[in-house]
Amino acid sequence: MPSNFSYNVLISGQWKEKRGEDAQKLFDEMLESGIVPNEVTCNSMIDGHCKAGNLDDAFGLKEKMFDFELKPNTITYNGLMYGLCRAQRMEQCERLWTEMKANGLTPDAYTISVLFDGLLRNGNTEAAVDLFEEEMRKGFRNDGYTCSILCNVLCEDGKVSKAEELLERLVEKGLVPTIVIYNTLVDGYCRLRDVDGAFAAVKRMSSIGLQPDRFTYNSVINVLVQNGEDGRGRKTRDRDA
Repeated sequence: MPSNFSYNVLISGQWKEKRGEDAQKLFDEMLESGIVPNEVTCNSMIDGHCKAGNLDDAFGLKEKMFDFELKPNTITYNGLMYGLCRAQRMEQCERLWTEMKANGLTPDAYTISVLFDGLLRNGNTEAAVDLFEEEMRKGFRNDGYTCSILCNVLCEDGKVSKAEELLERLVEKGLVPTIVIYNTLVDGYCRLRDVDGAFAAVKRMSSIGLQPDRFTYNSVINVLVQNGEDGRGRKTRDRDA
């Protein structure tokens, strides 16, 4: 007779092959055989349903877990929050975040990254910044990748000074800025046609040993051309007169 473990392997394999109907049939067969699912089974089904966009089925199984004498864990919530973020149901996602913590579960790096990405994708930059800063205060360890994403969104919104402020605070906490982060700032200033700000950012990156690359120079050259200036900040028409 197939075991709980065997069904878990088969169900997981069906979801990986994007054969959700077959995964559901195996799950139903498992129940009919009198085999009680465990957390791994339920989380696999919930995650699969969420990635397939079947949120009602996912939340239905979350509630049914209690019938199996199981409690949703961090992995359960991660799958549900991922599905909600993809469906742009951010209010419900934030309520789930609150419920998760109220149940004594600690969000992990994946939980935070899912909510963070969802907020940014839905244009809620301020909430993403608040989440980022709150988790940093709690000791969440950030990497340059997350910082570069947030800086990029802030710069696209024209909030370059906010991106600079955030970077400065992260550097104080030990973050080593990358060329990608500084290129984002330079490009942000160039989008605002702030030549002085762009050159100041280039100077700062050089001061910490980062060498400007072609992306850096392209951004600066483009804004100089747009502003009608030469490399020394003089109007080209005045120079040619």
